Amino acid sequence: MEHNMPQKIEEQLASHIMRTGSYIEAKIVDHLKKYGLTMTQYNILEMLYKSNPTPMSVGGIKKRIPHTNSDITRLIDRLVKKRLVKRTLSIDNRRKMDVVLSKSGYELIKKLIPEIKSIMTKLYKTNISASEAKKMMEVLESIR
Repeated sequence: MEHNMPQKIEEQLASHIMRTGSYIEAKIVDHLKKYGLTMTQYNILEMLYKSNPTPMSVGGIKKRIPHTNSDITRLIDRLVKKRLVKRTLSIDNRRKMDVVLSKSGYELIKKLIPEIKSIMTKLYKTNISASEAKKMMEVLESIR
């Protein structure tokens, strides 16, 4: 379905979507700084939490991290140094590294997920209605 939209509105829409995404991300990043984490590190911990207890390969993590230029291996090295994840040789393939949450990583992400959800809920509940949220999701889905 094609819609004819004036170019100025298209540009404004793109700008609003990007600014809103940056605004939301900044709120989350600010919260994660308290824990010494970056957004990408949080995303890795969340992925490992969701796959727990099944380990993920470094390559598998890399495929699922949204548009990052970061070196995933170095990011995982930092998480190992912080004792939030463990890295071991894969049982199935000795050339592959498996990554799992450590006990402290599991406890941290278990605490962080509801905190991040609360930040998001506060942003949405105080600014838009449920019906507006549903409509926005439909519009954003149609863009993708």
